[in-house]
Amino acid sequence: IKSQYAQSIRDLAEKDNGWHFSAGNTSAAQLQNFRIEDMAKNMKSLAPELWDLLGLFTVFKPVLDCNFSIDEDDPMETDLPEDDPTRRAQKFAERREGLIMIKKVVMISVLMQSTNKNCNALESVFGIFLHASNTPSKVIEALAHMGISISTDAIDNTVHSLSRETRKTLRNMGQTPLVGYAYDNFNINFPGIVPIVEKSTDTLTHMTSGGLIFLEHGVKADDLRCSEELWKKTPLNPAFDAATAPPTPTIIDLERHLEELHPEAAHPSNLTSRERFNSWLFRSDLVKYGPAYFGAEFGGLLGLPEMVEQIPVKKMRWGPAQSLDIKQSTTAGNIQVVPELLE
Repeated sequence: IKSQYAQSIRDLAEKDNGWHFSAGNTSAAQLQNFRIEDMAKNMKSLAPELWDLLGLFTVFKPVLDCNFSIDEDDPMETDLPEDDPTRRAQKFAERREGLIMIKKVVMISVLMQSTNKNCNALESVFGIFLHASNTPSKVIEALAHMGISISTDAIDNTVHSLSRETRKTLRNMGQTPLVGYAYDNFNINFPGIVPIVEKSTDTLTHMTSGGLIFLEHGVKADDLRCSEELWKKTPLNPAFDAATAPPTPTIIDLERHLEELHPEAAHPSNLTSRERFNSWLFRSDLVKYGPAYFGAEFGGLLGLPEMVEQIPVKKMRWGPAQSLDIKQSTTAGNIQVVPELLE
């Protein structure tokens, strides 16, 4: 029996199972695609006897009484539904089952890493999480000796690998005009342990974070060819000639252009699309913020506002840039950020 379980661990630690992470060649895709649920499913499929054995050690007493008491200090027992005792007991059991699954994955991962040091998928992901959470290095080293995390040196190598990949991604993104540049300032407080008179009371460090965002929704390079025309007509252009420039459009001109973009069609209510939206918004405010009577009687009849031209919801792809030691809130800093991001 011992040999059987030992062989199961060796089989799980094989490279073909996809759980070998190289700290110097870790990619963002490996971290994004890692799911502990998938790992548990594969472990159960490849080593069912070992999985069942650990299940015997981590079994808990099922909750049969719907009126069980909840320990408020246990994070697994908070935020449970209170209005439905049966559903509360079911939700509690689901959380406990999920916790048992995590424990079994951790135990098997520790055994796999002990058998093959390169089989460290869970340890690598958990190590990156600890690094992102600013966990002290002594704690990380202690967890690494337990086999739950990779070492601080391995984490540093992984971060360098991810940084190289991000730098390459940003370079490729910057070579296409189909990206937008976004940045904003943030502050970090570095208070002194022992305050002294000579030291400035300002302990804030002002920096800038930014990134490149792909322009989605089918945007093409031809859609951006208007930038040259806009640059010719802007007063910010040093070669701008006010004598030959077209007159500045008024608010009425802009409204007329908007009406041309979405011409009004006949409607049974004889209201324009703007008036119909204002009508819906008024009813929505009554239902949401008015007396309870309106919400109870007409909440189900409110519906959604009429769509004129809906922009589909799509997940944006982006690449984070490194933080810049620039105070972006000032005019000089704001000007300095742009060339730094373009490098």
